[in-house]
Amino acid sequence: MLKEKCKSNYQEKNLTQLQQLNSKKLYEGFEQIRKQFSALLESLSNWEQSWKTHNELFSNQEIKVGKHKVVVKNSCVEVDNVWVIGTHAGKTRQIFDILCEQFLKDTAAGKAPHEFEAFTGAAIASKMNWDYLSVRQAIARLRSRIQKQVKAEQGIEVAPNDIIQNIRDWQGYRINPETVIICSG
Repeated sequence: MLKEKCKSNYQEKNLTQLQQLNSKKLYEGFEQIRKQFSALLESLSNWEQSWKTHNELFSNQEIKVGKHKVVVKNSCVEVDNVWVIGTHAGKTRQIFDILCEQFLKDTAAGKAPHEFEAFTGAAIASKMNWDYLSVRQAIARLRSRIQKQVKAEQGIEVAPNDIIQNIRDWQGYRINPETVIICSG
């Protein structure tokens, strides 16, 4: 009887320790997931704040002569109410999103137009895991498409540097802060 009672106590003790160990591992797993989720929420909040700040600054302004309204949606990008980049654009949309994100950060930071950052073709290529020449060609095609489509559908002239600006002396590409107003759609 004593032997059985000792065996029972031993089994209960081991079972309790096993339950505590499993609870600890489960808690640690949940804690890790919670931290990752919190970091993701913070990142999304920062992005959302950038959009809000930019929209507060620009979306209620009248579009002046020389300004182009760029509306960024999940499914497309419009320039002066002309659809220019769709979901099928793939890498072209990625390039535009990289430039747009920096534009929004610079706007939210209250930078003057000459202080807005640009990305070299090599920096964009690195972010996208693409080659430099392909990035340059994609940007050239996108700029040409924007010019042709906006002219054809709205009769509005878009100069090559009006939307995606090529900063000379190899400084890179950026969304032109002097001629573009970006709104979320």
